[in-house]
Formats: sequence, C-alpha cells, structure tokens
Amino acid sequence: DLIEAAADSCAFARQHCASDAAGLFGSYVPLYYCQLGASPAAFAPLCALLLLLTICCLGSTADLFFIPQLTLLSELLVLPPDVAGITLLAFGNGAPDVFTAV
Repeated sequence: DLIEAAADSCAFARQHCASDAAGLFGSYVPLYYCQLGASPAAFAPLCALLLLLTICCLGSTADLFFIPQLTLLSELLVLPPDVAGITLLAFGNGAPDVFTAV
C-alpha cells in the first residue's frame, strides 16, 4: 500500500526494495514498477515463465539424482518400483522431521 501511495513508485521501489537480499533472480518489485510499468499483463507471463523454468529444473534434478538412487534401493529391498517410489518418497519427505525431533 505504501508503494501505491508514493508519488514515484519506481523511485520508492528502488529505495526500499534493495536487491542485495533479493536472491538469484534479483528483486521483482523494482522490475514490476520500473521496467514493466506496474502492468500485471506484462508481469504474469514473466512469472509463468519463471515457474515453468523452476519446474523443469526440479524435474531434471529428480531424473539425475533421485531416480537412480530410488532404483538401486528398490532393487536392494526387492520392492516393486511403484511401491518403492511411494514408500521411499514418503520416508524421505518425513525423515528431516523425525531426525530433528529426536
């Protein structure tokens, strides 16, 4: 609400939304207010593209690092692939909570 009430939204975004803690892709607030002119029609496709890129990266990471280990563990435990995927994925998802509670 403060940025909408400011006389110059772009200057306000650059001053108060510093990009030093913005992460890998920078701060989206100055991009939205300065380069895209606060247009949701221009910002939505950019967000959709970033979401698609994130999903593709997650899928390739799972293919490269998760599937081979899951296959090896299912062979060692003599589990069918679908049962191994469900069981080991659930264990991997809950394991950090279990180990931090101990």
